[in-house]
Amino acid sequence: MAEHPLLHVQQLEVRRRDNREAPLVGPFSFDIGSGATGLVGESGSGKSLTARALLNLLPPNLQAHSRQMRFGDRELSTLNNREWQAVRGAEIALVMQDPRHALNPRLTVGEQIDEALRLHVRMRTTQRLDRVLQVMDEVGLPQSRQLLKHYPHQLSGGMGQRVMLAIALVNRPRLLIADEPTSALDTGLRNQVLDLMMQLADTHGMGLLLISHNLPLVARYCKQVLVMYRGQCVDRCAGNALDQATSPYTQALWNCRPSGHTFGHPLPVFDPESIEANAS
Repeated sequence: MAEHPLLHVQQLEVRRRDNREAPLVGPFSFDIGSGATGLVGESGSGKSLTARALLNLLPPNLQAHSRQMRFGDRELSTLNNREWQAVRGAEIALVMQDPRHALNPRLTVGEQIDEALRLHVRMRTTQRLDRVLQVMDEVGLPQSRQLLKHYPHQLSGGMGQRVMLAIALVNRPRLLIADEPTSALDTGLRNQVLDLMMQLADTHGMGLLLISHNLPLVARYCKQVLVMYRGQCVDRCAGNALDQATSPYTQALWNCRPSGHTFGHPLPVFDPESIEANAS
């Protein structure tokens, strides 16, 4: 029996509100189920716009259209603002790429995690504190009680990323969208945070959409991968088959990986005319 996807999207488009130009993203369709789905492409390919469209967080001059955007048994495209506020942060959560800009410098770590919980769940203060401390322990934040009173500027990059992950996970969402969540971290911390995200997704049965331009990282962690180019989904394949992709664009991205083998040699040049966008 085939698994029902957690998120089913048909013919998603992102357009300017004046509707005078071609879509900035799409149209394209995809499913997100259990395990991690990767969304990759160079900067400006439409990855973050896609994520924001899924959360109804586009800038005022842009709007999303879709034939269907079904999350479980709920049609997201028909939600009003109040209904969206109940979904965002509770059922679908977002982790941004840089804690220095995403965290509020005027609020302590404890206040920011508690706020995310208080907006969606009715609990006594002591119960909320227990949940906050629990999620801090889950994401590997040391001495959590002392850390509650720290401000973002007192955190290292890795700790800041874990705090953002705690904020996203405190309500036990069903889908986690991670937009370049480790781009500001060094390699060691990057692997620690991603290993942690995968472990928590597996423990809590969450779907995970991992947005990145790092193909080896996505190949390691993701079950399926969607490849974007100029707002179009031009390839989709299993994560462990990225190195065998037949799309010229995916091949170019994979072969541009920095390594000792490429040092001092010209990188591959991609010919846009060699590809046909797959918007199915």
